[in-house]
Amino acid sequence: MNAQACRSVLRDIFMPHRDRRPYPDDYSHPGLLLARCLIEHDSEKEFRRELLRAAQKAQRSTTLLDVYRLAYARWKATLPQPCSSAVLAVNGRLVVGLGAESVLETGIRLHHTYGVPIVPGSALKGLTAHYCDRVWGEADGRFKKDAGEFFKTIFGTTEDAGHIVFHDAWITPESLAGNDSGLVLDVMTPHHGDYYSGNTRERSGGKKDIVPPTDFDDPNPVAFLSVTGRFLVAVSCDAGGPEGDNWSQLALDLLQEALRDWGAGGKTSSGYGRLVRPSSRHGAGAGHSGPSAPAHPKPCHRPGEKIKVTRIEDSKKGKPRFRADDGIIGHFAGEAPPEVEMNASIDVWVANVAGTTYLLTLREPKRGKQSGKSR
Repeated sequence: MNAQACRSVLRDIFMPHRDRRPYPDDYSHPGLLLARCLIEHDSEKEFRRELLRAAQKAQRSTTLLDVYRLAYARWKATLPQPCSSAVLAVNGRLVVGLGAESVLETGIRLHHTYGVPIVPGSALKGLTAHYCDRVWGEADGRFKKDAGEFFKTIFGTTEDAGHIVFHDAWITPESLAGNDSGLVLDVMTPHHGDYYSGNTRERSGGKKDIVPPTDFDDPNPVAFLSVTGRFLVAVSCDAGGPEGDNWSQLALDLLQEALRDWGAGGKTSSGYGRLVRPSSRHGAGAGHSGPSAPAHPKPCHRPGEKIKVTRIEDSKKGKPRFRADDGIIGHFAGEAPPEVEMNASIDVWVANVAGTTYLLTLREPKRGKQSGKSR
């Protein structure tokens, strides 16, 4: 049977006449539905939305829930020890694998066997390693990627895989049963499709240029699936005893902060992907006795203040760096940095505060007259 004949048979099974809903209610594998069961039709957008709704229903099927509860319990019981784990709740929406190849143009990462949402351990490790280097590494050199001993122990190098295993994060069975958790219908609305696609138009003289975005472009709503609910995240250490417990807990602290502050998956710049401890204050596990996690300093000084900074090691690009008395790292932008010996201090002014970085200057900022108006 050729491909077109196969499609015709499936279409006759799923949609014998147009008034019938195309997808039966007894499916129990969302992943299989999304990968294999899109029906060709004139009303393509509506049938794509119907497919997404069918995947939502499939995750709540009794067959899937019964099987997944057993699989989840078995996976949780067989996590290697020593292991540190936590149940984290999606703060908003989560979408992993949005850009993966898919007949729907928008993908989502699902467990191959059970078809439920999952966050790959490789994604969690990559996120945590980047967060460790950029955030913790700024406060404590032992967590820096290039030469930090703690970074190498947790994440390894090109020659050594490291001593911490980041396991896939499994969604809790309870998160699949509700109508508003697990897989949920979502939508994005690109307004400038021709511009983002790099489409061109021909001008006089045969010259072509990219179609610019304008206020007259039509929005194009694109339906996709995202995820809500709770996930069990777990990290384990290949060293046994109390030492292994300490290292796995330290890695879990890093992972939780990265998920809370940066998020996993796609659309993190729009607030997607944040996972947090449900109804508990941040800092669980802070009492472990292993290598201490560095404090995360926050800028205490404002633009225009005169402060004392100490010269520390240069950045990766050889740019001189200075540490303020509140622990924040600063550098000079737009002017040559002063020639200061390592570990020596100097008085400078704060030109600006960019996130958790000071932009420093040797020139005293000009102070304008106070207007007396509050903003």
